[in-house]
Amino acid sequence: MKVVAYFRQNTDPTLTAGELAIQRHSVAEWLAEKQGTLIGEFTEVEGEGKSRPAFGQARRLATQADAVLLIATTKAIGPRGRFQLSFDFTTPIVRMIDDPAEIERRAWERSKRFVVYLRDLNGCGERAEASLAHQRSAVAAIISPTDHEVIATFIEIENPALDPSPERPALEAAVALCKTHRARLLIGTRDMHETGKPLASLYPDVPSSTAWNEPPRWDTEISAPPNLPTPLALHLGSYSERGLRPLYLVNTTGGELWDITATRSGWTLSFDEETVMKPRAVIITHLANDRGHLIDDHSVFVDGDFVSTWQVAARDGNGQTWSGTAEIPKGDPDNRRLGFRNWAVDPTSSDPSVTPGDT
Repeated sequence: MKVVAYFRQNTDPTLTAGELAIQRHSVAEWLAEKQGTLIGEFTEVEGEGKSRPAFGQARRLATQADAVLLIATTKAIGPRGRFQLSFDFTTPIVRMIDDPAEIERRAWERSKRFVVYLRDLNGCGERAEASLAHQRSAVAAIISPTDHEVIATFIEIENPALDPSPERPALEAAVALCKTHRARLLIGTRDMHETGKPLASLYPDVPSSTAWNEPPRWDTEISAPPNLPTPLALHLGSYSERGLRPLYLVNTTGGELWDITATRSGWTLSFDEETVMKPRAVIITHLANDRGHLIDDHSVFVDGDFVSTWQVAARDGNGQTWSGTAEIPKGDPDNRRLGFRNWAVDPTSSDPSVTPGDT
């Protein structure tokens, strides 16, 4: 078996030699155990950026030589944290030597012990009761009485009207108990309560999961926002919930649009290789002038890794077909009103004999 080794190097010169020595020892042990032959090695300096050119070179050599690509360690080195693959490779075969701390972490993540953390609203009546009931029901659906042990349940009494980011002593106690008993933290909900903030605090040193998330409460249609750059535009909502923003298709063309098809595609570069977003199509029967229609829950954390393109085709009141394209850049764009370029009649597909709205 041929093997290409990929090492990662700290930018701190005082740590480099020791970390690389450990990685080389791990690779040597792996090669001896698997009876592998090293045909090449690449070393990446773990800086601030996302690009990993040495990994791209290692992957290309492994693919060309039909070799296994061996990641020397998954340990967090430098500012970028632990090594993770953003998507699965069909070629080459990739193997990773886990950091011992990561192996211990995975065992902790499989623990059958739970500490439950619920949030209650002080003086918020029926909504507080409903929220707590949803949390308890969702927790009960996850916990198996025969397989799991609930060490303790903590309930935080919050008053969002007094402080949007209160101290949470019950949460601190729950986290401390998880560390003591190597238990998982099961959070009832992270959703915001009334005028308060969502529970955004994460504890990366404690495995945690959320039992219940209230669906985003976004309107299917809205009035057109002001100052749109083009007659047809995309509008990203300013309000974000759990990393999601509502994305609306907004019509200010001066007339109604019918039989609208909005198709999303996208791409990104990861390890110097292009990854394509899974296409998604939305059908809208009718969109009045000066109105916007919800077409997507735009994820800042997932969709934000891609350059997203929306291709829209629609018929106007005269039966003519219009089309155009709008683009959402990577990240969480500051500009939330994005125009469609080349929004114009498509003469090859127009059919005035078709009545708008017919299928």
